[in-house]
Amino acid sequence: MVKELTVPESSENVWKQLEELETPLPASREEFENRAILYHILMDLEEFLKMKKKFVDSLTEDQMERYWQSNG
Repeated sequence: MVKELTVPESSENVWKQLEELETPLPASREEFENRAILYHILMDLEEFLKMKKKFVDSLTEDQMERYWQSNG
């Protein structure tokens, strides 16, 4: 999933899909707390992906080629 989100063409589509999700208000405190935890996880994931993109953008072409070969 991370690889897909760091590819510009794929990432735009995935983020749009995430933004378009609509859910009703939580019915209970437990449901609210569960959603809050999930929201926090999503925020952490977004921050990680921003750092990953910054890292990838800073690589030279040679470094990027070696990076994707070793992680591919």
